[in-house]
Amino acid sequence: MTKSFILFDSDSLKDFHKRIFFSMLLFLFVYFVAIYRITQIMIIAPDDKIVQVNETLKERGKIFDRNGNLLATTI
Repeated sequence: MTKSFILFDSDSLKDFHKRIFFSMLLFLFVYFVAIYRITQIMIIAPDDKIVQVNETLKERGKIFDRNGNLLATTI
């Protein structure tokens, strides 16, 4: 009577495989959510994220040397 060797038969190994399986499912879920958000931001609704630049020229202060001579000013 030879006892047959069955791989993955122990309960602890089955529990380990369940943990690995659920960890992979969680990883895939997070991965697909990230891909969905990137697709949504970049392709589906990019108009919402466009930033308009308003250039306003500010008057800067004048720079004088110690004798009171003007060194730099806004053009």
